[in-house]
Amino acid sequence: MSKQNQNIAEENGESLVHRSRRANIIAAVLCVLFAVVVWAFVMNAEDATEVELQLPQPAAGYTYTLSDDSIDIKGRIMDVKRVESIEIVVPKEFQVAGTHTLSLEHLILPEGVSPAAAVEITLTVTETPQQ
Repeated sequence: MSKQNQNIAEENGESLVHRSRRANIIAAVLCVLFAVVVWAFVMNAEDATEVELQLPQPAAGYTYTLSDDSIDIKGRIMDVKRVESIEIVVPKEFQVAGTHTLSLEHLILPEGVSPAAAVEITLTVTETPQQ
């Protein structure tokens, strides 16, 4: 483009950008590196959410009642989003009528996930009347 045409283009608010192939490749590589850094940050970020607790079937003649139906969990975003519910293991000694305190060792937590706070859940086991 001649100098005269370039001056006319600049007067009309148009600008011309001339880049070399090398500059375009460097810009593309920098963009990819930036995208990888952002992706790594997002994938390792921590998140917390509330998930439902799942009880096993009670023994015949008994019913289970929990003090809390859900628990707050935390972990990497990727791990937390995969969790739909947390299973509870009821030990044999808790399968009798009464009130029992469940702790972290009674929960089956997926890998990469942990409780957001201390776990103390009350399990009430009651006998159902025989008819």
